[in-house]
Amino acid sequence: KSTSLGASSPTQDGFTVTVELEGLFTQCDSDQLGQAVLTWRNRDEPSEQGTLVMDANANVLTAVIPKQEAGTVVRYGVGVTFNEGNALNLPDNDADPWYEFFVGEVIPLYCTSFESDPEAEGWTHGLAAGEPNEGADDWGWGSPRGSAQNGDPTDAYSGENVFGNDLVPEPNYNGNYQSNIENWAKTPVVSTAGHKNVRLQMRRWLNVEDGQFDQATIKSNEQTVWSNLDSGQGDVHHKDKEWRFQDVDLSDTISPEGTVQVGFWLK
Repeated sequence: KSTSLGASSPTQDGFTVTVELEGLFTQCDSDQLGQAVLTWRNRDEPSEQGTLVMDANANVLTAVIPKQEAGTVVRYGVGVTFNEGNALNLPDNDADPWYEFFVGEVIPLYCTSFESDPEAEGWTHGLAAGEPNEGADDWGWGSPRGSAQNGDPTDAYSGENVFGNDLVPEPNYNGNYQSNIENWAKTPVVSTAGHKNVRLQMRRWLNVEDGQFDQATIKSNEQTVWSNLDSGQGDVHHKDKEWRFQDVDLSDTISPEGTVQVGFWLK
């Protein structure tokens, strides 16, 4: 029987979603595909939704989400079942169980891949609360050094570098954020150049406990625009297992001067 059954992260080309199953042994009954279903919805209008049975060609699954209007954010998830009851759900994150993509063209106002030093571009970071011990403000720039123990990435989404928490090697850092601290990282102040529809679009890899205990927050001009799930029970931890695309609407936070500054807070 297969012990490494899994799937690659879905790829999305236009409205076509493709999933490649991995570790299948077709001679095993447990690896016989039952059904694969893609569920989608409009993020801002959840009543606009649908369920699609995915086409299977050997170990490759595909489905085409219906066309959507420009400016829409589409969310989707994939569920795969096998004949003996095994199942896969993608994305594999109970706190954020939907992939998403933005429909339409965008005009870049500020971009970075972190291949050059972000602090030289105007990024800042600091400690907002807690004892100022070594590593309390652990934002840094460099190559990710994740491990199986902490579930963090071993590679950047593109290039070599990222801006994130606790990137410095042992012995002083171990890839984990400290308890009872609050720290932040902020982008440069960005001109919106008169645009009224302004969005943050990025790749995220976040691992924090349930929002009842730990809060990862995105703010725009000090207004909260996203935070990790607080389940009310304390047992739904946010565990990304891949670089996730995330779209955040900043339009209501543009300053009177026509600027935005995005902050990433960890508490």
